[in-house]
Amino acid sequence: AEWAPYTNYSRGTVVTYQGVSYTCRQAHMSLPGWEPPNVPALWLSGGSSGGSSGTTSTPTPTPTTPSSGGSSSGTCSYPTWNASTVYVGGNMVQWNGHAWRAQWWTQGEEPGTTGQWGVWRDQGVCGSSGGSAATPTPTPYNGSGGSTGSVSRPAECPSDLWNYMVSATNALGMPADFSWLLAAVCKHESTFGAGLAGSVSAGDGLMQVQPATRSAYAGMFSSTFGHAYNHASNSDQIAMGALILKDMIVNYCGGQYRCGCLKYNGGPNYVPGTVDAYGRPVYAEQYADEVMATYRSYGGTHA
Repeated sequence: AEWAPYTNYSRGTVVTYQGVSYTCRQAHMSLPGWEPPNVPALWLSGGSSGGSSGTTSTPTPTPTTPSSGGSSSGTCSYPTWNASTVYVGGNMVQWNGHAWRAQWWTQGEEPGTTGQWGVWRDQGVCGSSGGSAATPTPTPYNGSGGSTGSVSRPAECPSDLWNYMVSATNALGMPADFSWLLAAVCKHESTFGAGLAGSVSAGDGLMQVQPATRSAYAGMFSSTFGHAYNHASNSDQIAMGALILKDMIVNYCGGQYRCGCLKYNGGPNYVPGTVDAYGRPVYAEQYADEVMATYRSYGGTHA
């Protein structure tokens, strides 16, 4: 079948485009501009001809250990990236002096040069000895409660909002640096309130939670924080956003902060290629990357 826009493709589907066969890597709805040559994270060049949408069997990628590949400076405790190797989400490699983590199935995309989908995530510069990255390898939140510790307020975050973030973090039993994640989300959603018209309670608030979503979480909010949600309260706006973000991280993302940001922005069913009710692409990947970059600038190390 010839590739066409506005078509739902499942992983493993084979199409042709300008005489070349491509195999679908990630289930998605195609859009103009997402032609197979333009999005290598979605389409792998090659495949048997004659495939039809949704009928080609899904390949089962198996990670292997690369024997060699490319050049790199410094050392890590990870194998060197190899263009011929199939990687799945969570696989770690070293390349050009950095440690990299695969976000999902990939083959052939060189770390640091991937297109808009960003298959690889830079985990830091490799150490000159000892076989580990110089910066801590991010780890997911393990879902357990207990002491949350303490972290310092980012200079750009207003003190009153920071106090609300710390209170929400403690009430939800999240790690201390979850407050940093809340600050990063608040910055990108409303510039700590400065990006809202009028008072900081305008529109959908500091955390930009849509009215329908607020309603859906109203019962959980009351049982968690002991009172009904008040949209005019800045502390409640922070707490509501924190509640939803934790729900995404723990119940939809296996403890992954970045994945939680994807779901917070794109919805719990978000996958690459998701479009909104008007057919517009949802740029949750870009959003999550920006939020996580801010979170890491504060000192956060969770994945």
